[in-house]
Amino acid sequence: MSAAGPVSQSMPVTQAMPVTLVMPMAGAGSRFAAPGLDLPNPLLPKPLLPLGPAPFFAWALAGIEASLSVTTIVCVVRAEHVARHGIDRQILARVPQARLVVLDAMTGGAAETAYHGVRAVLDIPGIAENPLILADCDVAVVVPGLRAALKASRGTGGGVLTTFPGRGNPAYSYAVLDAQGRLTGTVEKRAASPHALAGCYGFGRAGDFPDAFEAYRRACPYPETFVSGIFDAMIAAGVPVALEPSTLQAGFGTPAELETLDRPALFARLGPHLREAAP
Repeated sequence: MSAAGPVSQSMPVTQAMPVTLVMPMAGAGSRFAAPGLDLPNPLLPKPLLPLGPAPFFAWALAGIEASLSVTTIVCVVRAEHVARHGIDRQILARVPQARLVVLDAMTGGAAETAYHGVRAVLDIPGIAENPLILADCDVAVVVPGLRAALKASRGTGGGVLTTFPGRGNPAYSYAVLDAQGRLTGTVEKRAASPHALAGCYGFGRAGDFPDAFEAYRRACPYPETFVSGIFDAMIAAGVPVALEPSTLQAGFGTPAELETLDRPALFARLGPHLREAAP
């Protein structure tokens, strides 16, 4: 693993609560390479696929920045995508202050990819003891209550799962609740409750993340590591995890989602928060 890009070693004094955002962007994106899809360049890495005036990752970032301000942005990418597609240049054109973590090979899933990103910045002053957000690069999520939820979780060392109404769609991950409505875990691809997971995950203290990930990886029941599964290990250990509803969840991570996406609504809601690319 290697890292590149400008790095801020201190937090702005105007930020009352520094927040770090890590965006895993090192997947294969193979579903968009399937034949028959009407895409200008389906061989691009998924984060770089175009969606109107900007690539996927820029819309995902716009959703986070419409929810709260972040002080450190970490993008985890693959060396192959740097060499073949210049993903590093395209990220830095829109986010000049981003820290890039470049992986030489595929990982065992999004959670492991995020783990490398978090570990790369924990030594920066002010990060370990303050909140962390992990955000998927193929969904735009707006969560107005996210800052307050992270602030509360910072005091407890807990976590925040953002949600949206899943309406029984088995394509999503879901929160699992007991008969009293208490959160007991998460599940993949099964509508276990009305609360689908929105693709934005919060941790009260970034420094707690590596141990939480390792606990999850040891017990992970799936062939790949999902970020949502980390919360299962936290809940099992008695760590408080809150559900926080989103007011926008616009997914474009599969061809089917992209086809049915309400683009005018997305562009109107997040266009003002979209970062322009430097010439």
